[in-house]
Amino acid sequence: MISAGSAFGGKWEESFEGKFSKAYFVEPQAKGQGWNRRKINPDTGYSGKAGEMRIVEAPIRKGKGAMRCVNKDGKRMEFELVSRHEKGSPRLNDHCWAAISILMPPSDAPTGGFCIQWHGGVPNRAQGKEYARGPEAALRIKKKEMVYWSNSKASKSAKAGRERVTIVKNAKPGKWYDFMFHHFFSLKDNGVAEIWVNRRRVYAKRGCNAFYYRSTFSFKFGAYGSGSRGTLYFDEAKVETGVDLRKRAAGLRRLRPVKTLFCNSSVLARWPATPRATGNGSVPLLFPSAVLRASLSTGALTAERARPFVLSREKRR
Repeated sequence: MISAGSAFGGKWEESFEGKFSKAYFVEPQAKGQGWNRRKINPDTGYSGKAGEMRIVEAPIRKGKGAMRCVNKDGKRMEFELVSRHEKGSPRLNDHCWAAISILMPPSDAPTGGFCIQWHGGVPNRAQGKEYARGPEAALRIKKKEMVYWSNSKASKSAKAGRERVTIVKNAKPGKWYDFMFHHFFSLKDNGVAEIWVNRRRVYAKRGCNAFYYRSTFSFKFGAYGSGSRGTLYFDEAKVETGVDLRKRAAGLRRLRPVKTLFCNSSVLARWPATPRATGNGSVPLLFPSAVLRASLSTGALTAERARPFVLSREKRR
């Protein structure tokens, strides 16, 4: 469980301890209704026709509470941790890190729909802009799978990019899955997307990963879309923008490159998992303080602009 819930600068975190730390926005949308945006009551959360967002004492990942999201009729029930209108929100040409834990209960789990989104909003066609082609990045449930989505379009004349990669093949009901995402959203080839699941890196790709007509993004989670009716639990939610945390951690130690790791998902699937969730070599889920304290004895991942990913190890003294 992340400590005290707060939002400042380029950092957002919610503790889910007893009550919400502030009046966040939720997006409840029942079938037949239009898109809706409401502020929650920090003491009680939200409950309505579309569903509910409440803090519960069990099940929890850590600490004393977690958030339960119930989508009653399969349209939308989302929680907005970061608004794209906030100062320091995820944006083009900058680093964005996000951590969150998700549990699908043994009963009443959704069979589809988005559970995490980085979304730049709907553009204005009257201004000559295209309609949105979905979120820039998202995590979607597909029965027992969890699938990472990426959408992009570098210019009006460019071909739209589309990526769909299964990162959890057989999600077990009742088990917490700890996700950490690193994005560098860009219209150029230096865009970066990396994903860790339960402290094991499962995906890495470089390239355009944004739309030319959107520059800032909201980070929200919950249940939205076809098949999303049901219940999900969320815990340990945190976002930090504006800093490459791996470089900050690497600055504490002298590192030397030993392997080049610039690959698509098929190559990555054949590569040994690094860093592993054992000993002091794992990259902690909670960042940046834990990352700064990490002992990188197994390996630290670094990425230079316009260069391939580099797997580095601590130079022993």
